[in-house]
Amino acid sequence: MSTDNTNSAPIHRVSYALVGITGHDFGVAVFSTGPKINPDNMSLSNEASITHEATLMLNPIAAKILAKNIQTSVDGYERVFGEIKLPENVGSPESARG
Repeated sequence: MSTDNTNSAPIHRVSYALVGITGHDFGVAVFSTGPKINPDNMSLSNEASITHEATLMLNPIAAKILAKNIQTSVDGYERVFGEIKLPENVGSPESARG
């Protein structure tokens, strides 16, 4: 989070990924969000923009290797900084259905 020079409102930027299974492959779409910039005066809008940054298509073996590598990284992070607390129901079958 940062603050722009003309306004004391905080600027929030978020990155997120959607993971799904398509046929025999695993798909990961990565997005980022941030405030829209008004081109007339270069001020920040109250609306957010969403940008598709990348898409990964992985076969099952590559997906499992990536999952293990991410878990190793998360475990190391938590050893240094403490447990990462998730909001209730994140990762549950109910949250996956939307």
